[in-house]
Amino acid sequence: MNYRKNIPDYYNKLFSKYKYSYRSLDWGSRKSQLVRFEQFLEITSNNKFSVLDIGCGLGHFYDFLKKKKKNFSYFGIDINKNFCNFIIKKNKKYFSRKNIVNNDFLDHKFDRKFDYVFASGVFYLMKSKKVVYKTIGKMLKISKYGICFNSLIYTGPQELPFKINDMVNYCRVNFDVKIILITNYHHNDFTIILKKK
Repeated sequence: MNYRKNIPDYYNKLFSKYKYSYRSLDWGSRKSQLVRFEQFLEITSNNKFSVLDIGCGLGHFYDFLKKKKKNFSYFGIDINKNFCNFIIKKNKKYFSRKNIVNNDFLDHKFDRKFDYVFASGVFYLMKSKKVVYKTIGKMLKISKYGICFNSLIYTGPQELPFKINDMVNYCRVNFDVKIILITNYHHNDFTIILKKK
């Protein structure tokens, strides 16, 4: 599967129908989207921090942090050109091509590090655990303090299933980090926080 083409195509069909909605990102409900974002707060600071949002979609995580009155700077990256254009058009005061980038995260050359790097709902259509693990490694490389990501536990035929123990064991063997596993918020999802020591 060429995820660089197939994933944008998949979401563009949803976006053309639902526009600025959780449905355009294939979330089951607005509640299920927000409860996943809530888990990400476990890693954030009360002081000002910088955020890299991988697969930023329509900027919902940015909106979530703003509503939580967090003091943060934001950088989003997404392989879907239509999503990036929409975000910039929606909030021209804050967003531009400088902090919303249309590119594949693995291909993009970053010239800075971020306090925290997040990825919500981005792994399940990649079809390659190798790509997922490579993504996690790069997330850690460009973060100052840690990263946070989530994944479905049970998935359909077009999705990439992850066993929680496999993911935790991979992180434990390959990275010198503190691992925090969160599973008590949704029957079908888990969140992993990797904090740098």
